[in-house]
Amino acid sequence: RGIRVLVDPILIVLLAVAALLGVGRDMVLMFAFVFGHELCHTLMAIALGVEIDEIELLPFGGVARARGMDRVVGWREVLIALVGPLFNFLCAWCCLMAAKLWPQFAPSLLTPVYLNLTMGCFNLLPAFPLDGGRILRSLLSSFLGRERATDVCAVIGVALGAGLSCFGIWGVLSVGRVNPLLISIGVFIILNALREKRRWALGAVTNLEEKRQIIRR
Repeated sequence: RGIRVLVDPILIVLLAVAALLGVGRDMVLMFAFVFGHELCHTLMAIALGVEIDEIELLPFGGVARARGMDRVVGWREVLIALVGPLFNFLCAWCCLMAAKLWPQFAPSLLTPVYLNLTMGCFNLLPAFPLDGGRILRSLLSSFLGRERATDVCAVIGVALGAGLSCFGIWGVLSVGRVNPLLISIGVFIILNALREKRRWALGAVTNLEEKRQIIRR
């Protein structure tokens, strides 16, 4: 359909490192589910008349970038955001059913069950840039307005990211070492929550000079 699929170079490096550490298969499996998650967002958006420009796989997830997404509000935004986590829960359920039908494969199916449940639950947290944040913004927009609802979800996203980073650093006190993964995910969430806030501010402004100032900030 002319939709570009991009892979962040850092993700390729992470996959190579994971392969050297012997966990390359699990990483590839995880990002296959990430791609399926983003593909569901894309298919739902197309079904609702929203044009998708590209899907990008990032070191800590993925994103489907839509043209004119700022104008997608209400139940359409909720449906587009919701299908991604639903895909992960469906995959987890299918793997559990397969484990019951074929017990000999149950140990191999535990990893995809864990990955999909983690991805589905994490993405439903009510904070930008996660799907739960978009659902919350849509619900809040009806009585706070779109701009204020975006600000609230961005603040929650920054708070969540800061909490994850602090929890990763707190590992020094509890187990004597830092958790770089939690810190990296926390920073990723903070930066993308702020990016979402700026992107919405940019889309809401019609004056060219004001847009330039937002881009500089």
